[in-house]
Amino acid sequence: MSKKSRIKIQLQEIKRILLYCLIATFVSCTNSNEFGLKGDVKSYFERHYEVEKKLGKWEIGDIEYYGRHHRVTFDKKGLYQEIEYFDADLNLTGKSFPIRENGKVVEEIIHDEGFQFKIIFEHVSKNEYYYESFNSDEKKTVQGKTILKNGKVVKQIGTIMTNETENETYTTLFEYDKNGNLIFQKETNKKGEIRSFRFEYLEFDAKKNWTKRLTFRDDNDVPINIEIREIEYH
Repeated sequence: MSKKSRIKIQLQEIKRILLYCLIATFVSCTNSNEFGLKGDVKSYFERHYEVEKKLGKWEIGDIEYYGRHHRVTFDKKGLYQEIEYFDADLNLTGKSFPIRENGKVVEEIIHDEGFQFKIIFEHVSKNEYYYESFNSDEKKTVQGKTILKNGKVVKQIGTIMTNETENETYTTLFEYDKNGNLIFQKETNKKGEIRSFRFEYLEFDAKKNWTKRLTFRDDNDVPINIEIREIEYH
């Protein structure tokens, strides 16, 4: 496989993970903030870095080239207004924003490197909604449903589409600690293959929102990255 092909696959994988993270985060929280952050949050800027071990501690290394760097802004009601996406040089590469009806997000518009995508949501009940993602050619790329419990996403079933036909289906389960922070995520495909992620929180601010965490893949004791959040309040 050529280097160009590997990069393309990596980028597709990152976009898929980002899509699932986006869908699994907003419209899921019952806290003061739509993304579950505590306090009167104006915005947060999240960057992902490689990890280095120094004096027995995991520390920040180089910024991840394929990292999901992004900034989310909120109004004073705690509803998110926009997400900005950045490359490794922290240049703006795309934006997304929600369309709401009766306070609920029914559509997400994503502008990414010259292309426009959208996600459509159908709210079945307060604990379940369906979603469909479409590319710039109006072709469906992802479809699925999300199940919530106590305002948190606990299960998500998503199918990646190829030429309007099913390609691969993933079932993802989410677990949280007593403070509502995501600590475990397990993804299983139709073949029964499992991929899991574990999250370890290192630092919190005065409002008890996390500002630094490690992400681990499967049972590996070496983290795949370290995430830093800078949070601004109204």
